[in-house]
Amino acid sequence: MKHKKAISALLAAALCLTGISAQPFRQEVSVTASAVSISDLPADFQYATDWIWTNRIEREQSTARRNTIFDQVIAGKGTINYVVKWQSYQTVTYEQRQQFETMLSTCINAWNDWLAGYENWPYDHIDVNVTGWAVIDKNCLLDLHDNETVYTDTRYYDAQYDTTNGRDTIPDKEPYAPLELSRFEHFTDTNYEYPGGLDKRFDMYMWATQGFPDIGGCGGDWGQRLSDTAYLSMINGSGIHVLEHEIGHGFGMTDFYGGEGESDGFPPGGFPSGENSIMMAGSAAKITDFDGWMLRYMWTKIKDEPGRFDLANAAPDPVVSAVTGDVDANGVFEKRDIELLRDWLIAKPETVLNDWQAGDLFADGMLDARDLTLLKRLMFADEAEPVQPETRLLTALHSSRRIWQSTAPLCRHKAQRGLSCSMWISRTANMTMHQALKNCSGSHSARQMKTVRAIHLRAFLHSTAEHRKAVCIWTGRCSVIRPKKISLSTIKTR
Repeated sequence: MKHKKAISALLAAALCLTGISAQPFRQEVSVTASAVSISDLPADFQYATDWIWTNRIEREQSTARRNTIFDQVIAGKGTINYVVKWQSYQTVTYEQRQQFETMLSTCINAWNDWLAGYENWPYDHIDVNVTGWAVIDKNCLLDLHDNETVYTDTRYYDAQYDTTNGRDTIPDKEPYAPLELSRFEHFTDTNYEYPGGLDKRFDMYMWATQGFPDIGGCGGDWGQRLSDTAYLSMINGSGIHVLEHEIGHGFGMTDFYGGEGESDGFPPGGFPSGENSIMMAGSAAKITDFDGWMLRYMWTKIKDEPGRFDLANAAPDPVVSAVTGDVDANGVFEKRDIELLRDWLIAKPETVLNDWQAGDLFADGMLDARDLTLLKRLMFADEAEPVQPETRLLTALHSSRRIWQSTAPLCRHKAQRGLSCSMWISRTANMTMHQALKNCSGSHSARQMKTVRAIHLRAFLHSTAEHRKAVCIWTGRCSVIRPKKISLSTIKTR
């Protein structure tokens, strides 16, 4: 998938014509019958999985609490939200903060890859987000952006029983995010509503502690705790299996510290397939085939518990940006959105578009260099000089919208013939607009006409979806306002 994306992006950048279908990179979620089931469990895995379930997981009740990552993902409709608890005075750059989110997504989805397509597990891919940072010193966050959420509340932390790395002192302050946003605090209340909505919640902490041991950590349904230096090393690809191990605990998987057949040990006869298990510290540096099947086995055991998983409503709500061009879905169309789309088109590693559809200004289900060009024009349109409107000009704006809607079927027909329907519609709309402008009474300066075209551009672009609309309010002057504030239907004439 990554290889195909890179090739398509480079071709689009080079030719400025070939579109990149954005849809394959947006993981759609559906609840369907699965091709793989427990009946496909390898025969030589049967005894070991049964033994671990009966003697470890069931006895220790590690999946009994309905806040495992299984529960979190389904309650979050295919998403996991983290807050980074940065219990450290080590500085973190903006690029590193972005890399942490990518790292968490990689690890969560390394486990999810084993669940995708298995016994009605609904998600091929988990959308993992860092929704905020809880810090003991805000100055540690270098190049802080306006769209980053930072929590600065702290409480006393007693580290006397913690193991240290022998070099650094563990801070006596513990940062934390608002409890009302924590799933861990409210998962037992199925009717609880998070302030700001489900997207504002966080499921787990990525807890980084200065002075913690360089190797090892702890994990559970509350999150994963490692040293700050360990996390910083992991974004460079070093020791990431340690984090995958701790995430395994979040699903309810157990450690194997004891000996063969012991109460805290591993199955008699050892692990099949000769790869051991990532949950047996030091024995495997990856999620093994046995680990993957053990995770599947656990899902089989708990998925039908009455009232636990609402699979009928597991599909996520569609992500729709209120602002055209806002490809990072932070609520604001800004220069960074243009840079993100540019980086995505050239296949820059780790570039993520949270809402690619907000950048699809041609509304053809594809992202290419034309969309990038229109994004740049849209930003300039925001700076256009207001002009005096005419009733017929406002009518022309409505006409532009109707043109786009009425030509959609023909667009599809032309697309089937291999024609550039987007450019065809654009030319058609522009010709009609040109004629409408000629019919407008009064004379217009070149600057005014440029502004009128900018207004038309916004009307044209915002007409491609219900939430994308240009606004021209008759208040004595004509201006373009953020589409989320008012709809095209409110345009008035006198």
